[in-house]
Amino acid sequence: MFVNSINNFRAIAIILIVFAHMFGFSGLEYHGVNLPFHAGALINIIAGGTALFVFISGFMFHHVFYEKYNFKKFIKNKFKNILIPYLFLGFIPVFLYIYLNKNVYDGYFLPTGNGAFFEYLIPAFKYYWTGAFLVAYWYIPFVLVVFLLSPLHFIFVSQSLFCQLLIISILLSVSIFIHRPIDNLSVFQSVIYYTPIYLYGITFSKNKGLFYRVLDEYIHWIFLSIVLLSFYQTYIGHIGNYHKSPMIFNGIDVLLIQKLLMCNFLAVWLHRYEAVDNRYISVLASTSFTVFFLHPFIIWGITKMKSSSVIYFLSSHYPWLLLFLSTFIVILICVAIAICVKRLLPKYSRYLIGY
Repeated sequence: MFVNSINNFRAIAIILIVFAHMFGFSGLEYHGVNLPFHAGALINIIAGGTALFVFISGFMFHHVFYEKYNFKKFIKNKFKNILIPYLFLGFIPVFLYIYLNKNVYDGYFLPTGNGAFFEYLIPAFKYYWTGAFLVAYWYIPFVLVVFLLSPLHFIFVSQSLFCQLLIISILLSVSIFIHRPIDNLSVFQSVIYYTPIYLYGITFSKNKGLFYRVLDEYIHWIFLSIVLLSFYQTYIGHIGNYHKSPMIFNGIDVLLIQKLLMCNFLAVWLHRYEAVDNRYISVLASTSFTVFFLHPFIIWGITKMKSSSVIYFLSSHYPWLLLFLSTFIVILICVAIAICVKRLLPKYSRYLIGY
């Protein structure tokens, strides 16, 4: 059964993700230098939207795939719809990075020896394994590893609600201390970090009737908690996502807790409007993964225009206006490309751009 509220949830998630990736272009100081308190708090609400995508993915695993789950078919489908466009869209960026011999991430991707194997194959593998060649692309190898763990998720579904919540609580207590990996380079740290959110999406789908009924009574308190956590994170001087080495203590990841609450809030609030079907939101939701794939390219393109006097003026004086305008333009271009490619190459568009 199609869940319209989750479809709308997907549209909101991709908007927040693109928003967060436009902070640099808009001129906002992401790390909090000379940033007003209210602006930092708003950035903390926008940042971390990937967790929403992870929650939706977990929800859909149970809602769509669980009943007729077959590991081979499940993985084949995911590799076809995600891995192939990832390899295709990443080819030119990876090739250019290797060809230019660019020293990034302290030389992690530089050749470790002579010959084609060390100079090209190993660096290419590292780029594809980490997704470090484009902003946000780290998510693809991460989520593919999550899908490879689906037999464990299948077993998780059969557990009682108490057992599921206990497992999620234990894993969440680990996630809030290990944080996200530095530069998002560690796939396995990302898997550990986001697994409780993925499992919570599964649990929410399995018990959605109960969750909708109970959480709806507290939806205003959930929203207030999101705002207060954003204020607290800003007050302690942390803007945006938490990144560090896993075994170094650096406090609690407040943003992850906030995003878990946001998953609850959006799922329950949007459920109130289950019957409302907006054409534009539906189009954005259906093309959301393509927007995810394409928006780094569009951002790279418009960043070249930042020297423009108009953009420079807006980034200096009206960064929030530039943020909203540029995010809207980037999303619009991505959706337009998705629709055009789908119409021109209906049999191959899914392999090229994931739509």
